[in-house]
Amino acid sequence: MTPLICTLGLSWQIIPEAYALLAPKHCPLYARQPAALDILRRWSLPEPDALWIVSTEASTPATAKAEAAIRAWWQDLGEPVPLRFIRAAAADVSAQAAVERLREVIFRSVLAAGPQAVLCLSGGRKTMSADMQQAGHIFGCTGMFHVMPPESESKEAALAIRERLDRHDWTTPLPQDLPIQAAFIARHPPQHLVGFPPAITAERYPLANGLFQAPGDEGWLWQKITQREEQASSLLVQAHEDLARHEKIANWRGLYRLSPQRIDMLRRQIITANDRDLLQRLPKAELHCHIGGILDLAAQITVGKAIWAGLPQSRRETARAIADKLDWNDPWAACAHLKNAPDRSAAVACCLAGPESSTELWARRLYAPTEPRLGLKGMPDETPGHARGFDAYELPGELSGSALLSEPLALLPYAQAIRDTAVAQGLQYLELRGSPTKYRPHDPLSWLLDFHRALQQIMRPTDPLIRFIVIADRRRQESAAQVIHTAVHAQQQLGDFIVGIDLAGDESQAEAHTFSQHLEQAFAACLPITIHAGEGTPAQAIWQATYRLHADRIGHGLTLADHPDLARRFRDRRICVELCPTSNREVVGFHDPNYPGSQRPYPLSTLLAMGVPCTLCTDNPGISRTTLADEYLAASRMSPEGLSWWDALGLMRQGFSHAFCAASQRDRLLVEADRLVCELITQQQP
Repeated sequence: MTPLICTLGLSWQIIPEAYALLAPKHCPLYARQPAALDILRRWSLPEPDALWIVSTEASTPATAKAEAAIRAWWQDLGEPVPLRFIRAAAADVSAQAAVERLREVIFRSVLAAGPQAVLCLSGGRKTMSADMQQAGHIFGCTGMFHVMPPESESKEAALAIRERLDRHDWTTPLPQDLPIQAAFIARHPPQHLVGFPPAITAERYPLANGLFQAPGDEGWLWQKITQREEQASSLLVQAHEDLARHEKIANWRGLYRLSPQRIDMLRRQIITANDRDLLQRLPKAELHCHIGGILDLAAQITVGKAIWAGLPQSRRETARAIADKLDWNDPWAACAHLKNAPDRSAAVACCLAGPESSTELWARRLYAPTEPRLGLKGMPDETPGHARGFDAYELPGELSGSALLSEPLALLPYAQAIRDTAVAQGLQYLELRGSPTKYRPHDPLSWLLDFHRALQQIMRPTDPLIRFIVIADRRRQESAAQVIHTAVHAQQQLGDFIVGIDLAGDESQAEAHTFSQHLEQAFAACLPITIHAGEGTPAQAIWQATYRLHADRIGHGLTLADHPDLARRFRDRRICVELCPTSNREVVGFHDPNYPGSQRPYPLSTLLAMGVPCTLCTDNPGISRTTLADEYLAASRMSPEGLSWWDALGLMRQGFSHAFCAASQRDRLLVEADRLVCELITQQQP
């Protein structure tokens, strides 16, 4: 609703003058004076869908005549929008009481109309104009303006012409010698004090259907506003303290400066697909992203072509001989042959750089055999998964990861693709994780040095901050000590580029405590620890990772809520869970209305209600065809009651708060991200 609200004194002509400024199609008064309509064009004032007139009771001949003239003029116009008179009773009261009664009617009218209303400050007594301006400032309005006679020597003559016009003249263009001036005053958002609990609402302070004489039990609205204005500072502090007291996870500091009603809206409004653009633009931190699964098919093809262009002829011939023998009608066998090929990277590059290579072709070969991507390992309700199990999840990444990263020619284009992906996703911080022992088994430390050098060549000062977590694989217990040794020495040489250790791989292969002795090196070097746990295993696996391996963060942690005592420890010790909704749906199986087949509820809402610090991540965005913004949409779909904007913004902040980078870098990132979040949320309505 966008009403125009006017006050009425004895001069009824002010009403058509004001209405014609905003609705020239319905009332063409200014057809001969187009400059008068500048107020509409310059300030983007909307055309009203209702006309409200605030006045006193028509108890005198003059006021009755003015009201009758307005009704007749409105009928002549064809009643383009609803017309409403809102009156204060004209009982025998003191002048002060009459002013206060009219003030109450004006305040309630502007409150009922909402912040979309447009207010005319001309007409009626000066006190009515002042009250209208105050009400618009407090309750919000799209705009307020004055209509004024011309300031010239012909002012008296113009006023005389105005009085000679009859009501029919106020539906047609005015004479050119009767110019009207309009002045835009301001537009205002609702003030914070309106939303302080208990919130001031039109339901609590209703407009009377008949004449307004005195308020009921709710009391005088204007007096309540006066009281709140006097107490505004203490009320704001109290509202924010109450909010912080009931918060499960901390949100951005700047958001707490929003009005209580805006915060309430963010807490109630659920993220939908329509919000993707804003989610993409908001600053985000990605804490769980495997370097081997980050590239989408287009990027894989680009890297493959870059490798192929740099290969000597001898390696090309060997690679073609391997690629020509592959039968992609059986992608599992084809990928197995590539894994065992004597020059795997060159053979993969040959496949990706071939003349028929396209994203559509590789989607058919690598994704189609694994659809639908839901519970590929099998679901907890004993619904069988894909016949290939976890291999079905990994198939789309078989031409990426170690297949490319073991080739030195790949490092620069691969680093460029990572940078481009991070920028496109709106990341300010990215923690990659990977297994250098898979990419260069004979010298994993040199691989890290070379990859870091490649990143330095392509990164720009304004690009996201990228850090690296070294993965030890549960499936290769014999190499765990070497991997952790590599990470410790890499940190000594590369400084803050190496930020942690991860233990990943099939949880059924080895319990976490078997790696505790190997991690002593990491503990001694004070390297942070994140552990893949609870993805497809009971909460006991998370307990082991927390107590035996001293994890600072847990990857996935999907069964944590099954162990309330452990969840409380996560809450109290601020141990963060890295949730990856799309990957979790693909591997384990959770309810997602876009992928019917599982009714198992996703645990995000439960973990948030328990106060467990969580953040959303992509895991393998190239394999899962997702972005970090899409993970928020997936989390909202997969949560029983959806994901509110307030919770989503809190999850984004947790990503920065639990980053493994140096505290000084983390603090700087938090400050800058806080500024950007508040700027975007203030400018763009989610």
